[in-house]
Amino acid sequence: MRSRQSIPDIFSTYIDFDSDRFKGWLQDPRLNRSINGCLAEVSDSQLSKHFWALYWHQHWHQKTHRLALMHLGAHLQEAGYWAAYKFTSRFKLRQFSLADCFQIAFIKLEKGLDSFQPDRGTTLESFAKLFFTSTVTNELRRAQELEPCSDWLLLRKISSRKFVEALQTVGLDNESIEQRRLAWMCFKRLYAQHKEESTQKLPPPNRATWNAITDLYNQERLNHLTSPGPTVTAEQLAKWLTECIGPIRTYLKPPIASLNALIPGSETSELQDYLATEDLAPMEYLLNEQAATSRHEQQRHLRQFLAKSLSSLDASERSLLQLYYKDHLTQQQIAKTLDIKQYAVSRKLARLRQKLLDRLIDWCQETEDVEWTPDNEPTPHNIEQAAAILELWLQEYFDPIEPETA
Repeated sequence: MRSRQSIPDIFSTYIDFDSDRFKGWLQDPRLNRSINGCLAEVSDSQLSKHFWALYWHQHWHQKTHRLALMHLGAHLQEAGYWAAYKFTSRFKLRQFSLADCFQIAFIKLEKGLDSFQPDRGTTLESFAKLFFTSTVTNELRRAQELEPCSDWLLLRKISSRKFVEALQTVGLDNESIEQRRLAWMCFKRLYAQHKEESTQKLPPPNRATWNAITDLYNQERLNHLTSPGPTVTAEQLAKWLTECIGPIRTYLKPPIASLNALIPGSETSELQDYLATEDLAPMEYLLNEQAATSRHEQQRHLRQFLAKSLSSLDASERSLLQLYYKDHLTQQQIAKTLDIKQYAVSRKLARLRQKLLDRLIDWCQETEDVEWTPDNEPTPHNIEQAAAILELWLQEYFDPIEPETA
């Protein structure tokens, strides 16, 4: 598809579909007059689309302009398109076309806008891409377009990273997670890999297979566990894996609002709540607002710092991140590509994230614009926030809104 370049086009045009294909851009005259009127009031013609996105988001949040929602909807057309395109290009959907998925993406646009927090260091467009993907995923699951896996096929398909993160969400300690991860790896090695890819109803292992998986676990624990512990029975190992299924399903299908916490004090707003007048609040209201300017500069410095930190990694480390975030390979696929063990890939990725997170925290402590605590010490809450910022930035950096080739 042809991307929009000018600010008036970005905030006043919508995608026109023709037989489920991108045809072009349709301009809304009211939005075009509105955004051009704003541009005429400012002397700086170089203000970016990210600035204008924050401008209209603030108007929407404060309900000070009735066209704000429409301007934001126009701005996020590409994000919705590429979110929909991912599903139609990867799955054979029975009921939904590309245009259908595109419309689904915008069903809960206002909820997404209410969840977006500008001070998290990401752009509205990047956040919307993740929010739209979550919205479409949930709707396709509800319509049974994305067939649910059986418990055992789910264990087979999940990546090592998601397996570990799912168990972390329910508060398991590291030793317990290590044990269950090794049991899961033994399960995949001896049972799951020999089953057909197409089936959604992979049955549980039989008694002989459970015994073989247990024997392998009891051997491997001596080499792969920090604390090997005693030998386990087939019943215990089967119980471990069965207990993992619930947390994994919950982790893979969270509520849409989990992408980011709601902005404190805000409620879900509706279009009819907007003022009836078309009078635009003075542009100086935002342009001269010190807090908005400071936040914009902080985000820019943050992105520059993270890009610099990434460039300082060695070639093998950057290549690993590219395989994971850009090529979307699973840890098992990366292990085959690099001819190493899957657990080694998991550890390398964890160390890389931690290295970048440590640098980010150090930078935040040294930067006067970033507030941590009165003693300038990171707390568990803002460490978690920094980790979320880093993860979102990595996804945005390696997998931008618009693919390199359409």
